[in-house]
Amino acid sequence: MKNILSSLLLFLSITVYSQSDYTIIYIDKSSTQSESSFKDLKKKVKEIIAINSNAEVLLYISDGENPIINDRSTFKTGLSNLNKWQIARPDYEEELTRLRLLILDRNIISDIVSITKKSGINQKINFHFFIHDDNKETFNKECLNTLLHCNRLTYIEQYQDNCTVNTYTDNDNQFIKNKEQ
Repeated sequence: MKNILSSLLLFLSITVYSQSDYTIIYIDKSSTQSESSFKDLKKKVKEIIAINSNAEVLLYISDGENPIINDRSTFKTGLSNLNKWQIARPDYEEELTRLRLLILDRNIISDIVSITKKSGINQKINFHFFIHDDNKETFNKECLNTLLHCNRLTYIEQYQDNCTVNTYTDNDNQFIKNKEQ
């Protein structure tokens, strides 16, 4: 009886843990062109995290072969180091493949086979992508759609009901939120 109760508690704790809402933030470091855009980016990321105060956070900052990955407790460290490196524009396809694998490794999305447009994920997943304006169309059509489709979060031009996607581009040193998708 004790083993059954222990097993049941373990199952329930795993189920509750895997159903946490998630806020996933991707930052293309080359998207910031000036000190004021760095400041605006940091401000917007802090606002997103504050608004989603009950959600788990995954902050992914592109940095070539070694992306900077932070969670809610360490995101300020990642943001403070953001403007200390200047890198070339990332290969979005490669970056989002890494992000997709990270999502699977952390069990943010599990049992992909059972996901449908209306059901399959109990938690909300909010994506926020800060990208370079020059690559917005390529990013949206080729990379972002692949990321979402591989995780069964998109269906015929629509997202799974518990999934939101926002992209932001630098416009005159201020990040502008593009139309919510």
